[in-house]
Amino acid sequence: MNALKWVTGLMAVLVAQAGHASGFEFCDIAGSVEKIERSSKGQYELTVVVAKSTRAKAFGDMSYTDCHEHVGEHLYVGFAETELPRVPVVGDRISFSRSVVDGFSAGGSYVGTSIDTELHSLRKRSAKGGR
Repeated sequence: MNALKWVTGLMAVLVAQAGHASGFEFCDIAGSVEKIERSSKGQYELTVVVAKSTRAKAFGDMSYTDCHEHVGEHLYVGFAETELPRVPVVGDRISFSRSVVDGFSAGGSYVGTSIDTELHSLRKRSAKGGR
């Protein structure tokens, strides 16, 4: 079982035990890298312009949205240096799965939001300079 499925499953169980979730979002997202920042901890923070977003194949039936609302958005996503096949550059095409789970306690207090990403691909932009 891959890490995304394990963490997402665990989060769903924990949130269910702690109270109720206000929503689960599981999306497969593709777009182009618009901005890159590298932290001192070996983390790349990418700004991605979303070109395509659909329900995730793995957990799509549990998603409260069809994910289409992300098309055209600028999403901020982080990856550890070790998760990427190479150093990303502006204009690269990227695809990944993203889960967002909001949780509340049984008393209605906000517990937090869990966001997890799993890289599918990172491809160089076309030689023509297109995105």
